[in-house]
Amino acid sequence: MAGIEKLFGIEKMNILQCEEFAKKSGQYNSMEFFLCGPKGKLKAKWLDAYYGFFQIEGQDGFLRAQEFAFNPTVWCEIGEIMEQLPDPPEEEG
Repeated sequence: MAGIEKLFGIEKMNILQCEEFAKKSGQYNSMEFFLCGPKGKLKAKWLDAYYGFFQIEGQDGFLRAQEFAFNPTVWCEIGEIMEQLPDPPEEEG
């Protein structure tokens, strides 16, 4: 699935889609993204996408993706970051 986002330029997604993207791209413990809401956006980084842990830049502690999973006013953007990600591996088939 990570290949589809990169192929079609999907840059805006909910937190659970962003979490899945981080896992499938192999960046589950280092991918940066922007956590966005009605009042702006914050730079964040996955600490461990398999457990849903991420950190907001400049803040102590961590947050869980589950806390934002069903909030329609919160989304993630990865546009600028996507350019830095490696191409997904070719699927055999």
